[in-house]
Amino acid sequence: FRQAAIDRKGSVLFITVGPAEDRVMGYFDITAEDPPAAVLVNMPEGSSMKKFAYPGELATDGFVAFVDEFNAGSLKPFLKSEPIPADGEDFDGNVKVVVGKSFEAVALDESKDVLVEFYAPWCGHCKSLAPEYEKAAEHFKDVDTVVLAKVDATANEVDHPGVNVQGF
Repeated sequence: FRQAAIDRKGSVLFITVGPAEDRVMGYFDITAEDPPAAVLVNMPEGSSMKKFAYPGELATDGFVAFVDEFNAGSLKPFLKSEPIPADGEDFDGNVKVVVGKSFEAVALDESKDVLVEFYAPWCGHCKSLAPEYEKAAEHFKDVDTVVLAKVDATANEVDHPGVNVQGF
C-alpha cells in the first residue's frame, strides 16, 4: 500500500494494524480470520463514523480506485447488524426490537409514528430507562399506528440523515 499512500497523500491517512491488535481490529469490525483486509474509515466532525470495507484483492491500482470512489461519494458504508429477528422474536415485552438491517423498514414506516431508543446493554442510564420505556410501549400496545422500538447500538449501525448516535 506504500504506492497507494503516496498517490493519495492528503486525501486519506493509511495505517496498518497487525492481528495482535485485537482491540483495534474489533473497533473496525475485523476478526482474526479476516486479514489481510482493508477498511476505509471516515470520521467527520459532528457525524458518526462510517466504515467502507475494501472488497477487492489487495493491490495498489484497486485500492487507489477504491479511495477515488470514496472521495467521489460513490461508496456505501459497511454497517454492523445483528440478524433480523424472526416473527415472534422481534419484541422484548412490548418494545419492537430493531437491528441495522431492519431500521429503515420499521423506523421509516410512514404509516406509523415510531420512537426509537438507541441503547447500550451495559449503560446504566439505558438500564434505568428500560422499565419506563416498556411502560410507554405497554400504554400504546393496542394502537396500531404507534411503535416504540429499540436498537442495540453496540451491535447495530444505522446510516440515515438525522441519526447520529454518539453516546449512551
